[in-house]
Amino acid sequence: MFMGIVASRYSEEDFLEYLPKNFIMGHIALLLSVICMMIAFGEAMFMILSHKWLPLYLPISFVGCLTMILFSRLQFPLLIEMFLSTYGRSMF
Repeated sequence: MFMGIVASRYSEEDFLEYLPKNFIMGHIALLLSVICMMIAFGEAMFMILSHKWLPLYLPISFVGCLTMILFSRLQFPLLIEMFLSTYGRSMF
């Protein structure tokens, strides 16, 4: 989605609606894929560590989820700002 935005040619009118809409969809897809990846990571850690090394499961899962939390915390305000600037009050 992001490569399509960068590589394509757009007219001036596309910068007001088409490009922000594609950026929002790409950003939501990116955040959902990170969330799904962390769910798969947590399940894999649980299957591997649940029987033998259960005390290691929580710290490893916490460190893995911490990266997702930090990434989401950095990217979510950008998504909200793009959504509000595209669908919020118009500047015109």
